[in-house]
Amino acid sequence: MISAEHPRWQERPVVLAVTGDGEQIPIEEIHRLLSGSFATWQLPDTVIYLDALPRTSVGKLDKKAMRAAYADVYRTRAPG
Repeated sequence: MISAEHPRWQERPVVLAVTGDGEQIPIEEIHRLLSGSFATWQLPDTVIYLDALPRTSVGKLDKKAMRAAYADVYRTRAPG
């Protein structure tokens, strides 16, 4: 999960997901899974499905690359 600039709320969470079989999980299911760890207002509005998550040269998840690639996701999609 990363944060992205949001026109109304300053920033909102975005889930970047990779599923083994290409199945897309409904946002309601993601909310159910996260509801014990996050307040309702912290739950993501958007899920983006990818083939793979970007990694650094040493194999760690590249959060900087993810934030840069999806920084304008809420400007290009209908707000949730």
